[in-house]
Amino acid sequence: MSKFILKKKFLSSKMYLEKKEEYEKEHFKIGGAYAWYDGDKITNRSIAGTKEWFKNKTVIVNVGDDEGEMRKIEKSFYDIWSEDPNMREYDEVVFDCDVKNVKKNQFNLFGGFAVEKLKYSDNVNKKELELKLAIINEHIASLCNYNEEHIKLVKWYIAQMIKNPAEPPPICLIFISSEGVGKDLIFEFIDFLLGDKYTFNVDKIDSIAGRFNSMLGGKIFGVVNESNPVENKTREDNIKYLVTTKNFMLEGKYKDAVKTKNYTRFMFFTNRLNGFPLDEGARRPKIMNCSDKYTEKKIGPEANKKHFDELRIVMKEKDVQKRFYEELMEIDIENFNFKQTEKSELQQILEVSSRPPIVEFMAETIYGYKKLKYTIKKTTLLEKYTSFLLKRNMKYECNMKTFTVELQHKFKAEEFESGGYWKYRLFTDQVKDILLKEYKIDLAKKQTDKDDNDEDDDDDDDDEKEFKPNYFIKENDKAEYIRVEEHKKMLDNVKKELEKSNIFIEQLKEQIEEQKKKENVSIDEQLEHYKKIVRDLEKKRIFELNQISNKNQQKEWDQEDLKKTGKNIYIDKTTKKIYKVYKDHEDIEFDGNLFK
Repeated sequence: MSKFILKKKFLSSKMYLEKKEEYEKEHFKIGGAYAWYDGDKITNRSIAGTKEWFKNKTVIVNVGDDEGEMRKIEKSFYDIWSEDPNMREYDEVVFDCDVKNVKKNQFNLFGGFAVEKLKYSDNVNKKELELKLAIINEHIASLCNYNEEHIKLVKWYIAQMIKNPAEPPPICLIFISSEGVGKDLIFEFIDFLLGDKYTFNVDKIDSIAGRFNSMLGGKIFGVVNESNPVENKTREDNIKYLVTTKNFMLEGKYKDAVKTKNYTRFMFFTNRLNGFPLDEGARRPKIMNCSDKYTEKKIGPEANKKHFDELRIVMKEKDVQKRFYEELMEIDIENFNFKQTEKSELQQILEVSSRPPIVEFMAETIYGYKKLKYTIKKTTLLEKYTSFLLKRNMKYECNMKTFTVELQHKFKAEEFESGGYWKYRLFTDQVKDILLKEYKIDLAKKQTDKDDNDEDDDDDDDDEKEFKPNYFIKENDKAEYIRVEEHKKMLDNVKKELEKSNIFIEQLKEQIEEQKKKENVSIDEQLEHYKKIVRDLEKKRIFELNQISNKNQQKEWDQEDLKKTGKNIYIDKTTKKIYKVYKDHEDIEFDGNLFK
């Protein structure tokens, strides 16, 4: 029998074809070189290495001789396979979640998700399965603080990840909580659904947002755990870029950067309120303020352990994963508008507290200002800003250059020279409009007086005198300025409120001191700190404030009446009206209605 006929006999034998189907799941050629795929990554192999791997793999065929007698011929699988014209072979390797675009000559590292291949076990108990599914959904609900819109958002986010992996939405989810609420478990469950080769969990933002970001290669979902506010602020632009970009440069150490498609969705887990960089009006981040319902502090260590042990067991069950997958497939991912999902109260508070100091400074400076243009020496305005920062104990470095850049960038300030001085010119209505649209600070517009308009046409009409907004009155020999709110309630009610407030403040101070000793400040106390910042800012613009036109109209306060009526309470002896005075933002109660 000729070698050609014998080769053909081997290539068409049932034994060879069965072994070929089995071996070619992991072995093939890419660009003419042998390669081995372990289900996660591809490793190149030399000819010698491939021969070594196949050395004990043989194929046997029965061949008849010239006399008609049958005899067995055994040959190495490699020798047959290496000459097979139909060997599995590709020109290049890609990772493309849009599988319909993958060409026949491309080996796609994306092979679908683990949960898609699952089948129910025999004799599955449907009622018991639904109860287990409810445990999973309860955990998701607790991480969303039982906010229905946020629950829908998280489940849509996971469903969209599986149903349309090629198009990640331009948002990221941030889960903020105290310790022990089970944030990591949501990652573990998604990891089971997708397969661990498509996920990552890191505690350093540089792993994905730094120069060497090879970890992102071939990933659909990732978590940055215990987000560090300093690192995240440094990499803020990189994070925004990764969340929204369609393509990015993937670079490993000692390897050239390559352009690759971006399929990654991101979640950030943190126990710090300032763990994630946040700008007011930000569209990309969606913050979940997790419930502490199942923490040790709430239910005790034994109940806490029992709850999360049960959850971990349920998460690992293939039938539960399959049932959750079916529930996800019922979600309409096309008609869900994630942009309209309401922001949590925590996110609103964090956005307001993250306002740049210059925004609050300009809001205070322009409030009640009547002229069309605000003109002032550059050095004078910088001094006012520096004083503003010092009074609020803000550690914010500022020099003339950075101050000018901020004013020009945020408020369209103009520079000009007049009278031998360099000055700023800002247009009052334009600044108010920017404050309203960009930062949601609504300064009531005042009707401009004609005389003021005429005066303001002269650029040399400088606002050098110290500007005193009409919601401040002067108090002799005490604080430079004090803030006043007119009270309509009876004096007795006000006194009771003050007493309660003082007791609460003292209790809070004691709690904070205890926590400092333990070096573990809770999330609630952090939140209270941020709420106080917001209260201070919001009180400036939502109070009904007294209008005082000039010094002659200012009321003379009777110090004896002050002592009689209680702390920070004034009575106008003429009008009998009651006033409550806030000095240095003390004794302000949070009424829960800060946002319009």
